Amino acid sequence: MRQLAVVDNQTRFNVDDLEALPAGIFRVDPEGYLRSGNKTWWAICGASEDSALGALWYSGTHPLDTYAVEQCFEASVGSLQDIALETRFVSPAGKVVFAKIHLVPELDKLERLSGFIGAAFDISTLVQSQDQLLDILNSLSDVVLLVGETGRILRVNPAVSSMLAYQPHELLGEHCGLLVVPDQRARLNSVLLGLLKGSVKPADVGILNFSGQIKSGLTIDLEMRIDKSGLYREAPGFIVVLRDVSERKRREMYLNEAEKMSALVQVTRGVSHEFTNLLSTMMGNLELLARGLPRADVENFVEPSLQAGERGRELVQHLLSFNRQRPLNEAVIVAADFIQNQIESQMFSATAVELEIEPAADNARIRVDPAYLAEALQHLVENAAEARANGGIDTVLVHLELSWVELKAGMKLPGYSTGEIRESEVGSYLRISVSDNGPGMDSLVLERCFDPFFSTREGQMGLGLSSLVGFIQQCDGFVSIDSPGPGAEAPWSTSVHLYLPGLTDAEVS
Repeated sequence: MRQLAVVDNQTRFNVDDLEALPAGIFRVDPEGYLRSGNKTWWAICGASEDSALGALWYSGTHPLDTYAVEQCFEASVGSLQDIALETRFVSPAGKVVFAKIHLVPELDKLERLSGFIGAAFDISTLVQSQDQLLDILNSLSDVVLLVGETGRILRVNPAVSSMLAYQPHELLGEHCGLLVVPDQRARLNSVLLGLLKGSVKPADVGILNFSGQIKSGLTIDLEMRIDKSGLYREAPGFIVVLRDVSERKRREMYLNEAEKMSALVQVTRGVSHEFTNLLSTMMGNLELLARGLPRADVENFVEPSLQAGERGRELVQHLLSFNRQRPLNEAVIVAADFIQNQIESQMFSATAVELEIEPAADNARIRVDPAYLAEALQHLVENAAEARANGGIDTVLVHLELSWVELKAGMKLPGYSTGEIRESEVGSYLRISVSDNGPGMDSLVLERCFDPFFSTREGQMGLGLSSLVGFIQQCDGFVSIDSPGPGAEAPWSTSVHLYLPGLTDAEVS
């Protein structure tokens, strides 16, 4: 082995002293041709000493890396600057070694370039570990961000595309606050700064709740974990993990609503039966009393009381409908013909109603109580007419549309709905959509529209839409409401969708 001179603070080493080092040490002339190297170097570059001496030191690099390494080396020759790079060496047998290379220019006494002294480190194991880690990160449904100390995003996994609609490259260099709503960005910055300075401990941060902002501007519910990442390319930073919990919160809301409704159902069920008994006794006695009174007294006193009793019976029917205990006189009807007859018979005479029927729904048959369906549709049309008066709209338009839809498990109905589709509810449904051009509903009204006794009209506290929901659910159907909100540009301000199970020929026969 020829002598290899390594100059460092005027100290010279014999190459034999370098054989035991874990690093590959090599020396090249100013043009890059190999002069010598230790055993570790030959193992890393994948060539034997006899075959590689006199060849370019990067001649064994991967074909895809060779040009970039060559350009980097030539730049160092001209600038006399150190080289630090990562590349791949491929042996004649095809073995690939990932290496980190550091080359230092060597100058003679006249400060002219006499060559380079290099050190090479085998980082194959590290690269494989990084690749495995990246595979794991890329498979996660949570968004994982590597964030620098200034809050800028250094790396992000592909899950950001499905969760927040950004492509990973769009976020590189952007501040991570871009992913939360503007009024919560100061809070996020405060947490990052506290962790960086040490005034906030990671254990004190725990799980943070933020409103995330996707690329389109819509918001989702996020859980965020933030940990100090140690070093990333020798720079301090953070690992930020984002999880979309919108669906979980939605289900929690449905569960709370279900518990609240269950308690209310128990109360109204008892009230309905007790009230029915009281009405039966009262109206029976009134009818007996009417037989013995003069006609004038019957007309002035008894008949108004009987009429009030009939209104009480109607209220009981609404309560039973809300409880899904209202007796139904079901029949199979062709929905399009039924609704067309309702329009032609001027059932909705207070308002102009246009009917649109998709071809697939033209002969759709459903099993419902026709009288209650007519009542439900009339109630929706009347709601639209009253909304017109309250919204200052001169002419109210109501659009009735019939369409045939397939509902799948887990599907979310448009807008605010009474729940999501379960496996047992999958199938074909007739959707009856009642839309109007009224003032629409804001988000607060939309969230409470199914509550019993809730009304936006002063002095009115009827069962409202909750009774309609009870009837549709009694028919094994669903209700959803879609309203972009006041002032939004949309064909219709409010649409109520009734989903009723469609019947096959076998079910009809």
